[in-house]
Amino acid sequence: MQGKTAAEKQALMAQLEASKGAYQKQLNDLKAEGDAQIANEKAAFDKALANEKLTGAAKAAREAEFRKKAEGEAGALRGALAGLGSKIGEAEKALAAAREKEGRFVASVDKLSKENADLSENLKRAKEVAEAKKKLVQNIKDNFKKAGISADVDEKTGDVYLSFGDDYFESGRADLKETMQRRLEKFIPQYSKSLFSDPKTAENIASVEIIGFASSTYKGKYVNPQSLNPADREAVNYNLNLSFNRATSIFKHIFDKNKLEYQHQKDLLPLVKVVGRGYLPDGKQPGDIPSGMPEKDFCKKYNCSKAQKVIIKFNLKE
Repeated sequence: MQGKTAAEKQALMAQLEASKGAYQKQLNDLKAEGDAQIANEKAAFDKALANEKLTGAAKAAREAEFRKKAEGEAGALRGALAGLGSKIGEAEKALAAAREKEGRFVASVDKLSKENADLSENLKRAKEVAEAKKKLVQNIKDNFKKAGISADVDEKTGDVYLSFGDDYFESGRADLKETMQRRLEKFIPQYSKSLFSDPKTAENIASVEIIGFASSTYKGKYVNPQSLNPADREAVNYNLNLSFNRATSIFKHIFDKNKLEYQHQKDLLPLVKVVGRGYLPDGKQPGDIPSGMPEKDFCKKYNCSKAQKVIIKFNLKE
């Protein structure tokens, strides 16, 4: 290696090893911090539960809710750790290659130094995203509870499932019923408040999706919503357009200032994307259900009323 003495080479290698060790320690600290946080939340939950007088069923329900929340936090932490662990592995491979090929040592050191700097930034960013998601989910749940809004909020993703039941769109239509309008007018201001009340957390929001649904049936039969069969295209296109138009109706209503004004309305508008989807039962793939199944049988077996929903979800910047 030209221009470098043996002592300089050794010093650089030692510096690189120390840097790699420091990032490994940060990774371990993040895991320990996450494990401790979950343990503390469990202890606090157990203590609070012990002080409440609940029936066995109520206690079991509360414990199930806590487990779901803990699993979401643990999943987010595992995802962050997996990505960072992969980066450390790449750095170790590059370091071994640098030792074997002394002639390329300087270039390898420069590359690894940059990767270590990137790793530090990635670690910081992963933690910020995990904290932002956790805070947004809790804000949404707290604000809904205070406002008396009943909605299913996914602990892991923050997706909000709005079920309208009998008040959902009429079959084949995309115009909002009066009852749907009133519910959206109660829901959207609280959702917007949850997203933007903390400016630092709001900076992490990349987009917000309004997802409309239509049952995957057409002219009395189930049709695979991902089918490429020319005979199915009319049905697939019809349902996709219907679900998209339903989401669009919601979009138009919540941003029509003649009908509704709320805090952060202008902040929310540029982030919103409208999406249409065909309804599929939870856990089922399109091909799992026989194409051509009569609509009556499909709805009886898979409960078409579950398609009478809208999902509102936020996406965070990577």
